Amino acid sequence: MTAPESAPAPGSGPAPTPPPEGTGRDAERRTARRRRRRLYLRVLGWSLVPLGLAGLVLPVLQGILFLLMAAAILSRVDPRVRLLLRRARKRWPSLDRNYARAEQRVRLWLSRLGLRDP
Repeated sequence: MTAPESAPAPGSGPAPTPPPEGTGRDAERRTARRRRRRLYLRVLGWSLVPLGLAGLVLPVLQGILFLLMAAAILSRVDPRVRLLLRRARKRWPSLDRNYARAEQRVRLWLSRLGLRDP
């Protein structure tokens, strides 16, 4: 019969392992920055929707382009919009050209605002 092992005395055991990289304040800051960026993108995307709807009625604004830009922005942060956009592009291939143009403008705007893909 073996004797039960006793717990090692404090300080005599192996040194504690350091926390893995990416934890602590840096990870919290990155997470907060990512959340803030996603919020900004949602606000920007949803603010383009009324402009697009107004553009469908008013001859001065390009309604479809604003709606596509809103979809391009929102598809980066909302999986439902991403799925809806994927289905629409599959159903209407001519939408692809306009979407590509809108996505280029979105990338330009986001780079000017300092917001990149989340």
